[in-house]
Amino acid sequence: MTKRIALAQLTSCWGCDQSLVDLHLGLLTVLPEIEIVFWPAVVDFKLKDLESMPDQSIHIGLVEGSCRTEEDVHLLNVMREKSKTLVAWGVCSCYGGIQGLANQWNLEELVDRKFMKADTVTDPRVPSENVPVFTETVQPNVDIVEFDV
Repeated sequence: MTKRIALAQLTSCWGCDQSLVDLHLGLLTVLPEIEIVFWPAVVDFKLKDLESMPDQSIHIGLVEGSCRTEEDVHLLNVMREKSKTLVAWGVCSCYGGIQGLANQWNLEELVDRKFMKADTVTDPRVPSENVPVFTETVQPNVDIVEFDV
C-alpha cells in the first residue's frame, strides 16, 4: 500500500529537506512506496492544497522548523489535523533550533536590530507589506500540537 506523506517547513534553514534531496539515487527505492501529497520546498504545492485534504488523510507528516510566525502556527495545526502520524523532523522542530535563541530578547528589540541597526542596513525601515505576523517567542512545537514521533 502506498503511503501518503507530507513535508512542511516552518521557520528554518530547510536543511532537513536539503539533506533528504541530497540522497539523490538513494531515494529511488523509497519513491515507489510513497505518494508525496504536500512538499512546497520541492513541488509547487500551496497551503490551500493541504487545507483542502480530509483530516487524517496523510499517513505520515514530517514537520521541520519552528514557529516564529502566526503562519507557522497555522501550518503546524493543519499538519496535525491532516496527519495520522506527525513527526518532528530536525533540531528546529524538536527544540526550536537557532531561531529559538531569539527568545533572549523581546520582539521589539529583534525587529529593531534586524531592520534598523544591523551593519548591512542601507534603508532603515521596518517593512509593513507582505510580512507575516511574528509570534512573541519561539515555542517548542510540542507545546503547540501533539507529535507522535
